[in-house]
Amino acid sequence: MAQHFYTSAVSRLVEPLDRTLMALLLAVLALSLTIQYSANDMSLQATQQHAIRIGIGLLALLAMAHITPRHLRRWAPALFLLNLLLLVAVVFYGSGSTAQRWLSYGPIALQPSELLKLTIPMIVAYILGPSLPPLSSLRISLTLGLVALATWLVAIQPDLGTALLISAIGVSVILLAGVSRRWILGLGALSGISLPFVWQYALREYQKDRIRIFFNPEADPLGSGYNVIQSKIAVGSGGLSGKGWTQSTQAQFDFLPEHSTDFIFSVYAEEFGLIGVALLIVLYLAILWRVVALSRAGPDRFSQLLIGGLGLSLLLHVLINIAMTIGYAPVTGSPLPLLSYGGSAMISTLAAFGMMMAARHYAHARHK
Repeated sequence: MAQHFYTSAVSRLVEPLDRTLMALLLAVLALSLTIQYSANDMSLQATQQHAIRIGIGLLALLAMAHITPRHLRRWAPALFLLNLLLLVAVVFYGSGSTAQRWLSYGPIALQPSELLKLTIPMIVAYILGPSLPPLSSLRISLTLGLVALATWLVAIQPDLGTALLISAIGVSVILLAGVSRRWILGLGALSGISLPFVWQYALREYQKDRIRIFFNPEADPLGSGYNVIQSKIAVGSGGLSGKGWTQSTQAQFDFLPEHSTDFIFSVYAEEFGLIGVALLIVLYLAILWRVVALSRAGPDRFSQLLIGGLGLSLLLHVLINIAMTIGYAPVTGSPLPLLSYGGSAMISTLAAFGMMMAARHYAHARHK
């Protein structure tokens, strides 16, 4: 009797989970633990901390998978407002070595900008979801204003890379909602016109240096161009099959900075080569393919926009991080989803997948 009750409880607990997506996520997380052990100098303590963060993230995924899309839609404004308040708190009480990006309390550190990757798609879907195209100018303007406000609060930390990502995620969901060609052309023109002003008045000198060095890293090989040059050496030296697990000289001898976070892909490519990189990219593509399937199965327009936005967020993160490590994008400090070392990013990413699974599960349950 007790065994039957236990089996039934576990079955209900995991029922909302999408088995295909979970298998793909666990495969990438296994690679994450493997490469983090190597990138952290074979430190069991660092690997255990990474495993704990993965465990917390999986619990967050499980919890979010049990929240219906109806409840997510109802909570979207409050969660977004709370996120904005946390970003304001970062301005006054934030901590960090080079920028104020975290709220710390004892051993706990929270990066509110990572939560925006959940709440931005939620608030955009909340505002634009109830309407079918053509969308009203008022709704689009309100959405753009909220995205701009969140972007600005991140940019002043300063964290330009994450701010640009947040802006791109918000605009992507707006485009996904079906704005008119007039709005698309207007946004494109506004972006082009604003670039000189952003360069002159918004960017700090070190941020300008990152953009300049993107075009010619060799101009400052021991300064601003050092990270990219070392990253390209790591990726290129991996060859076809790599140097082998724990054999990354760029990481083990500390030639490559931030090798467990921003440049974890470089370490992975050096150790596992083109074959390993191909496997990782196939896993990411399979995850995105499954996300598209979940979006189509969403029970309503809010769910479809939310899942689509979260999927676009994942795609942007993967593309920007990999492009950054091989010199095809400026260094932005963007982590590689599911692979990089970091608590806030790991937990928010896995929570996002829980939200996607919930939408599919409750759509399926509703039609039974």
